[in-house]
Amino acid sequence: MFQVDAKSCLSPELRHEIAVEWKAIKDNKDDHSIFWEFLRQERDNIIHEYQWRAYETWIKPDGTFRDGGLSLLALAGDDAKLVLLMRGGPFVGRNSLDLLQEGADWVEARIFAAIRRAGFDPEESRGLVNFQSPPTFNGGGSILGGDIA
Repeated sequence: MFQVDAKSCLSPELRHEIAVEWKAIKDNKDDHSIFWEFLRQERDNIIHEYQWRAYETWIKPDGTFRDGGLSLLALAGDDAKLVLLMRGGPFVGRNSLDLLQEGADWVEARIFAAIRRAGFDPEESRGLVNFQSPPTFNGGGSILGGDIA
């Protein structure tokens, strides 16, 4: 994603900062293990090996695990929830759904950091085609007549 965005963004400043971010990710792999050891590793496992290192199990509210299979008796009253735990690697035993959220947060933080360094606000409205701010009319309203928030 960073490699593609570094080549495709319309703003030269943003293109540069995304390339800088990608270089930092590559040069400091230990600081970005969620990418190298989870996001990238699992992507490669799924695409090339057709496997995922996560497995289903049931965890009780007290943090203990319930043995395997499902039955009506097993489900009655223990409030266990289904989780997908990692089998191996540096995140062994972690819930892969939590790791996915951490990965999504990591990606957003990296992209927003590059956007801010390029002099933009990640929350501001920009056009998809030309990356320009939307035009304003009549003292600050948008072309559709409302205020731009």
